[in-house]
Amino acid sequence: MMYDAKIEGKIEEKIEIARSSLRKRLSIDIISEITGLSIKEINSLKEQN
Repeated sequence: MMYDAKIEGKIEEKIEIARSSLRKRLSIDIISEITGLSIKEINSLKEQN
């Protein structure tokens, strides 16, 4: 269970970095490269805001 919490924490951190980067108008390609999230995932975050 501790392993799952660590993974979940890392994913949440990547999502927060992506959200912050979107607010600063970084390109989706760069955000994907920095966070390891897919372009589809980042576009989904963008649509949520």
